[in-house]
Amino acid sequence: MTSDFANWGEVTNWALSINQPDVNIKGNLATLVNDLKTKCGNDKAAYFRKAVRVVQDEVRYMGVEIGEYSHRANRPQKVYDQRYGDCKDKSLLLVSILKAGGIGANMVLVNSDLNDKIDQFIPTANAFDHAVVVATIDGKDTWVDATISNQGGDGTNIYFPGYGKGLVLKPGNTGLTTIPIPKTGKTIYEEKYTGGKSDTSKVKLDVKTIYTLDQADKERDKLASSGTATTEKDYLDYYSKIYSKIEPGDSIRVIDDLHKNTLVTIESYRISNFYKRDSVTGRARADFYADCISGRLPTVSNQVKAPIAVNYPYDLDYTIKMISTGGWNIEGRHNSINRDAYRFSSDYSTTGDTLSLHYQFAYLKDHIAIDHIDEFKKDVSDLKDGSGLSYGIGFPLDNPPFVLNTWMAIFAFLLASIIVYLAMRIYRSETPGIVFTKGSSFVPIGGWLILILIGLALTPVIVMTQLYNGHYLSISKWDTFMTGGTSVAFRAMLVFELAGYIFMACYSVFCLILMLNRRDILPKFIVIYYSFGIAFFFIDYVFASAIGLASDSLGFTLVRTIIVAGIWIAISKNLRA
Repeated sequence: MTSDFANWGEVTNWALSINQPDVNIKGNLATLVNDLKTKCGNDKAAYFRKAVRVVQDEVRYMGVEIGEYSHRANRPQKVYDQRYGDCKDKSLLLVSILKAGGIGANMVLVNSDLNDKIDQFIPTANAFDHAVVVATIDGKDTWVDATISNQGGDGTNIYFPGYGKGLVLKPGNTGLTTIPIPKTGKTIYEEKYTGGKSDTSKVKLDVKTIYTLDQADKERDKLASSGTATTEKDYLDYYSKIYSKIEPGDSIRVIDDLHKNTLVTIESYRISNFYKRDSVTGRARADFYADCISGRLPTVSNQVKAPIAVNYPYDLDYTIKMISTGGWNIEGRHNSINRDAYRFSSDYSTTGDTLSLHYQFAYLKDHIAIDHIDEFKKDVSDLKDGSGLSYGIGFPLDNPPFVLNTWMAIFAFLLASIIVYLAMRIYRSETPGIVFTKGSSFVPIGGWLILILIGLALTPVIVMTQLYNGHYLSISKWDTFMTGGTSVAFRAMLVFELAGYIFMACYSVFCLILMLNRRDILPKFIVIYYSFGIAFFFIDYVFASAIGLASDSLGFTLVRTIIVAGIWIAISKNLRA
């Protein structure tokens, strides 16, 4: 590249010669200056901010950059009267108004693409594509971009983009000036879903979004240019792509605090058929995806050989909450990625009836360096294509379709067969049946013993009813919990309970046969039967408590089993040949 300038000082002098602020302000612009002085008095910060708002919001940004006006700004008086101008026009107008109010101010040339890399150019006027302003107020430099509209904040508290370096058009300046790194804002985004666990119930969706600093500026400007009606439609269209049967609730609410420069939007929706019914597993399911983060992650091809530009600055705090009576039995999960140019974290947790999926994502630089592209590509793949940004929830339907769990059925059959085989061997190998004779040691089957007989006869019926009503052989029962340690523990408990119930049913039939045939081995085996009942329900209660599924009915069953077993074990000792 060649240049007509030997150094940045010559570029400064050239730019100053064609862009001089007005010092003899007249007409409408003079009226404006006098009005600002009257309202603000000696408060320079207040004067500065009112002047900035006039230029930013009352003078439209529109450039006619042809001929000499590709570098020369139009006169401030003309720009103010016509109420439009390009970046040079608006910047020179603001400088003129500030100087008229006793505030030191200068126009600054910057490159909005190269930012701090502009010093890689040789001194030339063609290195710049944008003009901004720096003002000195109470001894402190304040940078402002006159082309940004609807900026919030008071006094000198104003967001300024990270342009890196610029050429201040001030007499005697001979070099580029490093612009302070700006304090960037963030977006705090919360989706709250409230509804029952039913595939037919409607779910209420409330969305609250908080924007701060530059993010508030952007959203405020978007609302001002689009209007509330268009914004509501855009928001609804976004969710309609996710939920086909969604309808708006209340109108969007906007809470704008210009002083703190925060803007809050509140949305409300109703969603029908929120849960998807799975006819195979008998479960209702909903899937969440952090699409607002995914949209900020570029697709990285294998042919990339240069740094990747990213949407910096960007800082998002995103929370999804699902609130439903009965809560959620899931395991907490944490994931984080901390790189030089970006960071990500996700935390999944439950509190009471609320499931929370909390994501944080931010770009820390405006590009991904060449030597980190492979790492970035893998992280993007893990987040977008893996499970980094997605999460599914589900629960059994009230009346799930029955689909046989083949493996549990085979297990139940094999276990019952083994127990029957062992019972037959015991029955045949022990002492043969004898004829009872009445005597002091003989207790006939009658009186209280008839209750033992009835209990043994009813046990198989009760157990089979429990297995049927509990869907122990159904896929839907097996898939009550889909993932995590809870799923493993729950399925282990199902196998344990199925085995225990089958053993209890088969054993009760065995004891019933012994009793009806008046076998002398009955007392020993019926004591084992009642002892097994105590052990089985105790272990089952401990198992259920460990995964948060213990119920009052299960505790009552354990207590009742202990009492009944104690009574009948004592009575069974009176059974003698």
